[in-house]
Amino acid sequence: MRVLIEPAGEELSSFAPDVRSLLEEHSLHPSSVLVVRNGVLVTEDEPLLPDDEVRLLRVMSGG
Repeated sequence: MRVLIEPAGEELSSFAPDVRSLLEEHSLHPSSVLVVRNGVLVTEDEPLLPDDEVRLLRVMSGG
């Protein structure tokens, strides 16, 4: 599957079977990103398919 990490614009590929595995594969903590699969926000337990496009949106805060 195609994986985009934003806002950095990095593009990766992955064969992870689910969101949790994808995050572990790239050493990302679930609370540090929002995961959008094919335009829909998804949770860690969602399965992933080879033809999915996944966007990992880094959570930023300021104060």
